[in-house]
Amino acid sequence: MKKNARKLVAALAAAALVEAAGAAASPPPQAAAPEGFEWIARYRDSLSVAVTQIGSDNATLVIDRPVSLTEPVTVPSNISILILQGGQVLDCSKHNLTINGTFKAPLLPCFDGVVTFGRLSLTELYPEWFRAPTDDPDDDTPALQRTLSAADARDCPSTVALSKSKVYRLTDHLVCLATNPLKITGGGELWFDGLDLPDRAPNNPGVTHCILNIGPAFLPVWPPWQPQTDPDDITTGIRAECQNRRTGLVIQGITIRSNSDYYTVPYDEKTRKNKAGGILVWQMDDVQVRDCLFKNIDHEGLILIGCRYADIPHNIFRDSGFSAVGGWASDFTITDNILSRVSRLFEGTGLRAKIAHNQCDSLSYGGISMGEGF
Repeated sequence: MKKNARKLVAALAAAALVEAAGAAASPPPQAAAPEGFEWIARYRDSLSVAVTQIGSDNATLVIDRPVSLTEPVTVPSNISILILQGGQVLDCSKHNLTINGTFKAPLLPCFDGVVTFGRLSLTELYPEWFRAPTDDPDDDTPALQRTLSAADARDCPSTVALSKSKVYRLTDHLVCLATNPLKITGGGELWFDGLDLPDRAPNNPGVTHCILNIGPAFLPVWPPWQPQTDPDDITTGIRAECQNRRTGLVIQGITIRSNSDYYTVPYDEKTRKNKAGGILVWQMDDVQVRDCLFKNIDHEGLILIGCRYADIPHNIFRDSGFSAVGGWASDFTITDNILSRVSRLFEGTGLRAKIAHNQCDSLSYGGISMGEGF
């Protein structure tokens, strides 16, 4: 009974530490930690020393101050990591850090680089964890990119959670290879505060000018086919490119917005300024994009390239210069969306598509423009 009581006290202490991180000063290094808890100061503020000395014992390592990596470190599953306010692991961009034990931290900066988390380490990844001390406080691009890269580094499904009602300011595009099933949710907003995005596909620059790019080949080296002169080559090219496919993508409840207004400052074809697409999904199956808001997007809000089995319901597309949804896809549905001041509902190539029950207002170029599917 006494042993169980001590375990209960230790568990309650851990929860209190997370909830009140930083509210109380950490105990001095010589203070006795709760059973199973180890303070990083005891190990000379070295994560590698702590892992070596703890060995195979079950323990929770509490990090309440900045520590720097001097070599690659793998935290085994028997060691949990608890980061408090003021704690941070630095130099993750120089040395690989893998955490296989459980990980807990408040929504505060924890890492300055990409970290690989094990299958049982956590359930959600937060951009707030990946803000480095050297980051521009007005630019969330590096933190979000590290978060997506951390999801890519895992060998299991991942969820990236954007804090509800928080605006993440971006000055460049984001890339996620989606090596495993991925979910992006949370209710936050991605606000692109830039003028243009890099041009990587001259044959169709629209597909790469996107704020969020997901898939195994989001910026492809396009094959030497010329769709404008030989439409049949489009089918051949897509089939050739759809080999290394990914499966499982859910984007739910987020906002994608840019700072431009297509109707006030039109896209300049010569300078390619003031153009940003919303989300590009490349070569993925089983895609869901639902309950999202796309606003002030100069190009398509959502672009599907070589995707199959996509479901796009209950989104809002507002004040966008091109179509709400575009690209080349098969076996997809676009239902129960709201569109206002966009060019079209869908423009592209499709096969076995269901488009129904969408509310459209002020479509400047009609409803649907669909070519032969692939």
